[in-house]
Order: sequence, then structure tokens, then C-alpha cells
Amino acid sequence: MTIPSKLRDIDVESNYRWIKGIYETMNKIDKYQAIADDEQNPEDMRKAFAKEVEFQKRDLEDCKELIRGFKSSFSQLLFKKYIEGYTLEEVAVDMGYVANSLDNVHAQFTRALREKGLAI
Repeated sequence: MTIPSKLRDIDVESNYRWIKGIYETMNKIDKYQAIADDEQNPEDMRKAFAKEVEFQKRDLEDCKELIRGFKSSFSQLLFKKYIEGYTLEEVAVDMGYVANSLDNVHAQFTRALREKGLAI
């Protein structure tokens, strides 16, 4: 597997979409968990939101598992960086790359996002 030296728009946009989707799901989980934990809310509401938290967590894990199966080294780099919380240096070691090469590709990705008006 190789990290692309030049990113295509499709690489940027498709990877941005799944990162954003995972972040949105994680935010829903946090929001719903806060509602479920708030003892001032009615019990039936708390139970409904607790159940929704479990559904969202399952969806999140399914999505993560799907992305872990992507063959693209670039997608794996972004998954480890943005979802699993690795530093670029840790990703490089884990994937067997020189950190400098990942720095360059990651910089291209963030630059392309800015140019498109997108943010993570």
C-alpha cells in the first residue's frame, strides 16, 4: 500500500464525508447520553434516549469497522489520525511510513479542505 503523493478531489471529498459522519454520530451520542443521564427529565424520556445511545453506538462501531476494512492507505491514515486519535508520528510508525511523508499528505488534505471551505 502506498500513500498518494498528490490527492485527487474524490479522495478529499469522500474521506471528508465519512470523517464528518463519524463526528456527527459521536456528537449525537454525547447529546443523547446527557439527556439520558439528566435526572430532571422524565423516566420514559431518559430510557428512550438511553436506548437511542445504544443504537448510535452500534452504528458508530459498524461504520468504524467498515472503514477499518478500506484498502486505501490514505483512508487508514485519516482514520487513525481523526477517529482513533493517533499523532501523525504514531500513524507513521504503525503503518511503516516515514513521518515526513505523512506530514506532507496530511498537509495537502487539510489545505484542500480549506480551499473547499470544509473543516474538521
